Amino acid sequence: MVILSAAITTRSGKPILARQFRQMQRSRVEALLASFPKLADTASQHTTVEQDNVRFVYQPLDELYMVLITNRQSNILQDISTLHLFAQLIKTFLDMESHEERIQEIIARNKELEASEERKRKAKQLEMQRKEMSRAARAGGGMGGPRTPTYPTYTPPPVSAPSMPDTYDSYTAAKNQSFSKPLASRGKGMQLGKKKAGTVMFEQVRGDLGPEAETKAPLAGVPTAPTTQTIQPSLPAPSAPSAHHQTDAIHITVAESITARFSREGALEALEVKGDLQLRITDPSLTQLKLDLQVGDTRGAQLNAHPKVDKAQFKNNNTIQLTDTSKGFPANNSIQIMRWRLVAKAEDVTDPPIKFTVWTSEISTNTYSITVEYELTGSDPLKDVTVIIPYSTSEPAVSSFDAVYEVSGDSVDWTIGDVDESNATGSFEFEAQGESEGEFFPMSVRFAKGRPWVDVDVSGVSLIGKGQELEFGKDVRSVAEKYEVV
Repeated sequence: MVILSAAITTRSGKPILARQFRQMQRSRVEALLASFPKLADTASQHTTVEQDNVRFVYQPLDELYMVLITNRQSNILQDISTLHLFAQLIKTFLDMESHEERIQEIIARNKELEASEERKRKAKQLEMQRKEMSRAARAGGGMGGPRTPTYPTYTPPPVSAPSMPDTYDSYTAAKNQSFSKPLASRGKGMQLGKKKAGTVMFEQVRGDLGPEAETKAPLAGVPTAPTTQTIQPSLPAPSAPSAHHQTDAIHITVAESITARFSREGALEALEVKGDLQLRITDPSLTQLKLDLQVGDTRGAQLNAHPKVDKAQFKNNNTIQLTDTSKGFPANNSIQIMRWRLVAKAEDVTDPPIKFTVWTSEISTNTYSITVEYELTGSDPLKDVTVIIPYSTSEPAVSSFDAVYEVSGDSVDWTIGDVDESNATGSFEFEAQGESEGEFFPMSVRFAKGRPWVDVDVSGVSLIGKGQELEFGKDVRSVAEKYEVV
């Protein structure tokens, strides 16, 4: 076997790479390779051609030729085997990866991953913005859809809240009325200062029309609050009562918040009740008075009166009056004169206002069927009951055809409405996807009651020493603050 030259050429015979194994002139090699394409027949199955004293053994390689030039006496089978070996080596060399190529591929792959993460981050950001817009639209009472009722949350004022001054004389009352700065109302987001004559006249007319006119006709020059329901989103600060209260010379507010935690089986796990009694007097001539309390079932709650209240009268006669009866309560200020707090054991409470039982079952992989049942266990009817059920994976499909509900970006708000003996029980069923059933908890419950859970009320108000019964206004607010099913 004699191999004269091995070369890689184009289809036209131009050499790209050639190596000679015998002494040959360059011109001779170029001439032989230039004549090779004329001899090669693309339609033929043969890979050898002969010319004069040489033989061309070749193999197509994409758009090139791998060519061996041998003498005519060479063993053609060995030449073909050698040709295949050359072709395999060339492919191996072309397929070899360099260190720089691997680095470039890693850099390109990292850039693709970074771009993918950036797309996911932006998509998540857009989803969060969409949820925030949905919440804002619900909170702002957007047009075109049902509005979920909002409910108050009650926070008792701290111990350092407005307290009774040491002396109650006309000079102090006048000074407080003229120069004290009005505190901002937490519920309305506005300030009530000294009223103008036109405002007083407008309030008198509105007082004659009743509370309905208050929700429809806001005060001139005062921005309208987002929620205009009778039950405010949060209790107003003690120093800023609602406008219709100011038409009462004496106004009493009984405020209470209920916090409870239920298991999914409907068992009560914890219950806490906080409340207080607030007094506001707008007529300085009526400050020397006493309040007669009507105390029913306190359920073990400890009632605590203000330090300046006569403790003996309070404990023995359920009466609230100052220890020094020659002085009077401060005028034009809402003051906390009594408060209570109850942290009850679960086994001691047999009649919470309302209880919920949740039934969950996995009907397929990561798909759950959930049924929420409620039962009125207390003796008092409830108003504006709403259950907020969270979700995160996919929007639930509600199967309760007669239920009133609203689906937002991250929760299903089931509006039950008023609950009394006529509809003491009910249920709500839906299906949803989730990684686990824990995605739908805790469920939050909101409602309002017309009377406090701790049975405390004011039965009468009278002037000390005269026995004259006085008319007074009263506002009772008992709401669910953190009522959850976990």
